[in-house]
Amino acid sequence: PNIIQLLDIVRDPGSRTPSLIFEYVNNTDFKVLYPTLTDYDIRYYMFELIKALDFCHSRGIMHRDVKPHNVMIDHAKRQLRLIDWGLAEFYFPGREYNVRVASRYFKGPELLVDLQV
Repeated sequence: PNIIQLLDIVRDPGSRTPSLIFEYVNNTDFKVLYPTLTDYDIRYYMFELIKALDFCHSRGIMHRDVKPHNVMIDHAKRQLRLIDWGLAEFYFPGREYNVRVASRYFKGPELLVDLQV
């Protein structure tokens, strides 16, 4: 739930370059939408984002780049989608992961101090 749906993959016949076709989300730019949101709206969308993360984490997948630019919101439909899975990885206990991922301003504090667990 709340994860962008991949609909198809097509290739350009000449260059053989693949293109990913995703579901359409009538997104409003976050900087425009945010000032219009109520406290209830913010709590609602945060819960929707947590549901998306819970879903992928329950399947052993880490997104690794959660930030406003990677969340699309169709406010008219009250629909949130987590996008941009380019840095995602499967989680394997005991494995060390590169902490030099994500955008600096949105990193968790444990990544900023290079915490080893």
